Amino acid sequence: MQTGLISGDRHLALADMQHHVLQAATGFAKLGVGPRDAVALLLRNDVPFLISVFAANRLGAYGVPINWHFKAVEVA
Repeated sequence: MQTGLISGDRHLALADMQHHVLQAATGFAKLGVGPRDAVALLLRNDVPFLISVFAANRLGAYGVPINWHFKAVEVA
């Protein structure tokens, strides 16, 4: 098994990571995300964040992190 990602005690196999990235990219594409678009990501620094960034990049888009510590007014 090739390890694709290690986050703390979590290990995600490369094939599983690729599968999740493809699923997320498909979801982003169905929402209309395409090349040069920005995808705002309000996520903790963990596996879902990385998968989302890779999925956006797969479509030629940019994952833009938003600090998950921000209050709603700061995010707006």
